[in-house]
Amino acid sequence: MTVYKCTKCQKLFESYGKEKCDICGSEVEPPNEYEEAKFLKGKELCQQIMDSLNTMGMEGVFGDGFIAGVCSTHRSLQQDFCGLLQRCILHFASMNKEGWHDQRNEATVKLCAELAKVVKEKGWVRESERTS
Repeated sequence: MTVYKCTKCQKLFESYGKEKCDICGSEVEPPNEYEEAKFLKGKELCQQIMDSLNTMGMEGVFGDGFIAGVCSTHRSLQQDFCGLLQRCILHFASMNKEGWHDQRNEATVKLCAELAKVVKEKGWVRESERTS
């Protein structure tokens, strides 16, 4: 897989030789080294969280500890974290179409589609997310 960056919406993603962005249909290009390193670091962190969820589940002590950790960080970091959650919600909402989800993640996609409506209605969409 190769990391690409959309020339219009500036989103980074991995693909096997994509020529167009999945989000806006624009051309793609290789990102700079810094952007690619940050993207791959984000994927690594995601894998660590997913591995933890896969062995411990979000219920109980792990979930409580994660929530306590997030809620006790600096308020600016809490804002950044919620911004990341918002981006996840908007991305899952964009998958609410035929063939982009199945029974395993259908509830997540449908919930995020409803949450995205509220986020957009209230004008809470960050400027960087307005293209998606």
